[in-house]
Order: sequence, then C-alpha cells, then structure tokens
Amino acid sequence: LLLRAMILVHERLAGTGAEMVNCSHDEILVEASEKHAEQARCVLQECMIEAFAMTFPGAPQRGVAAAAIGTSWFDAKP
Repeated sequence: LLLRAMILVHERLAGTGAEMVNCSHDEILVEASEKHAEQARCVLQECMIEAFAMTFPGAPQRGVAAAAIGTSWFDAKP
C-alpha cells in the first residue's frame, strides 16, 4: 500500500516543486514551499486514500489517511 501511494505521490507532485523526502512505516513526508504546501497536502492525502482503495477494493475509506502541514515532521502530525 505504501509503495503504491509513493508512486502516485511521485507522479502527481511532478512539476510542483514539492517532493517526497522520507517515508516510514505508514507515513510519507513531503517537502514543499509555503506557496505549494496546501496543494502538496491534498495530493498526498488523495494518493494515500487512492492507494488504499486500490489495495482493498470496496473497503470503507473514511478516516483512512490524514495529511497535515507543519514546519517539521513532528508539527505536521495530525
């Protein structure tokens, strides 16, 4: 699931100036400028939910993933 999400995130962040910088267990860390932070947050959350739906078709998706913006990984924890 995480690998699927990483592929989607990588493809959809292309050209935005944002990029994945780390992943750990069930989290992906994206670095983006303040200008692109909200767009990157939306892309990340959508990709994680989409990867879940691809892996578990028909499963409920509510609350599957949450992405947040912060100046550090700790601050961005939802």
